[in-house]
Amino acid sequence: MSCTRVLIFAFGVHFMLACSPEPPQPTDMLNGKSAGGPAEIFVASGAGYRKPIDEIKFLFEKKTAIAVNCIYGNMRQITTQAKTSGKVAVIIGDVKFLNKMDISFKKETAIGIGRLVIAARKNLPLNGIDDLTKSEFDRIIVPDSKKAIYGRAAFEAMTKRNIYKQIQPRLITVQTVPQVTSYLAGGTAQAGFMNRADFLSLNPNKFKAIDIDRSLYESIIIEAALTEHATDAAEQYMRFLQSDAAKGVFDRFGLGLE
Repeated sequence: MSCTRVLIFAFGVHFMLACSPEPPQPTDMLNGKSAGGPAEIFVASGAGYRKPIDEIKFLFEKKTAIAVNCIYGNMRQITTQAKTSGKVAVIIGDVKFLNKMDISFKKETAIGIGRLVIAARKNLPLNGIDDLTKSEFDRIIVPDSKKAIYGRAAFEAMTKRNIYKQIQPRLITVQTVPQVTSYLAGGTAQAGFMNRADFLSLNPNKFKAIDIDRSLYESIIIEAALTEHATDAAEQYMRFLQSDAAKGVFDRFGLGLE
């Protein structure tokens, strides 16, 4: 029996969907248009990329007047939403998860590289992953390794450094990377695994991030994939993801390809 503790959320709303006051009919959504209005698309993304994707959504909408409705969650949640809704035109996530989705994609484009970090308060003795074995770290937040990209990467890194069994009783498992950030900020734990982008939401005067050697986990290639529900509006969005403006956003959030 695993010693890992799991946080149960009283209000488990995992999908955040931007909707208009009067939602369009499903048929219109599938055609990439809202009823009586301009084109719109549905984009599903891993929750850990919410901040850069929200910023890109703003820039794209400003340039094109095409509404972007964003859905966020771990990749298992995204898979379920994409398969059942019949509306998702673009999916953004780790290439390995995309390949396991059993969804036929019209096009896939690499848009970023994910980087795993450990975050902790600045006053704690954290200079590398091995420091998690110290007594100061009795609660460590980690995303679910079976559902979240960075949870899997964290498990790989801990295993390769031969510290997983030692610190397993201290691990608190959550569903998504943003939940790691929230619980770390709230003082539930002393350290947490997350991506570089989500760390930027923490107070830099109170928290620090230590990059995990990328040789300790499989590369996290972030791709955008067009589904069978893609429209001309979705094609425009895909092209925008490869623009200098979008690349600048990904670079700023530590997700750039280079």
